[in-house]
Amino acid sequence: MTDHKPSESEAAGSSVGAVQAALSDDEVRRLVASLTLDPSAVKAVIALGQRAAEPLLVTIGRDGLSWGTARAMVELRLPEGEGLLLRELDKPGGQREVAAAELGRIGSSLAIPRLRALLGDADAAVADEAAGSLGRLGDTESIEEIGRVARACEFDMVAAVSGLAWLGTPRARELLAELLDHSDMSVRLAAIDAVAQSRATVAFPKLLAIAEKADELELDQILRALSVLTDASALPFLVRIAASRNYRAHDGGPTLAELANRAIEAIRGK
Repeated sequence: MTDHKPSESEAAGSSVGAVQAALSDDEVRRLVASLTLDPSAVKAVIALGQRAAEPLLVTIGRDGLSWGTARAMVELRLPEGEGLLLRELDKPGGQREVAAAELGRIGSSLAIPRLRALLGDADAAVADEAAGSLGRLGDTESIEEIGRVARACEFDMVAAVSGLAWLGTPRARELLAELLDHSDMSVRLAAIDAVAQSRATVAFPKLLAIAEKADELELDQILRALSVLTDASALPFLVRIAASRNYRAHDGGPTLAELANRAIEAIRGK
């Protein structure tokens, strides 16, 4: 079974105290050990609180770091976490991508020089996660390098794009605008979302221009961004979409017309 990066929903904490009381010590150890191959168990492990701490450190010591064990360690705020992640960056064959990602989440200012050194790493996934973490840590000195890594992103490696959103400076917003016509769709979609998150109004003209030729998935994301940016000059475009696109980009999601109407309401309600 292949280890994979947990989604935000998988990694979210839980306050369900009943979980802690219901499991025996052996069951806790098995649940924590399962994180190595099944990061979807992160939520349940976090619900155990400090009861999971020792089994988690034992699992990492025995099996090495994984997306699941690293995320649980960070969410539980184990004091050993920062040191373990920093040491992982030096391990031959170690989970450097995991460590680079979680050092940003843990808020490790000690990691900034180490993460900067990874921006030119031969492993593009490691460089991408390092760039994302530097953005999360507010490293404005590295902004041009984060932008360079973001431009090189492809195939769902988009942490650097999120890093620019975390920085949220005028230059970061300019760099996000430049990514809106990137050749890789996953990067374009991430850039659209980041433009909305950082309220990058500088990107609005380009966002509206690409909306005219966007496919359904991109248009869905753009309409959501326009609801946040609330620029009245988008109204003619939105009215046209509301009148003509009564279909969905995602199964079970709102229609494009519904998203356009939401954006119209947001603009008119400013």
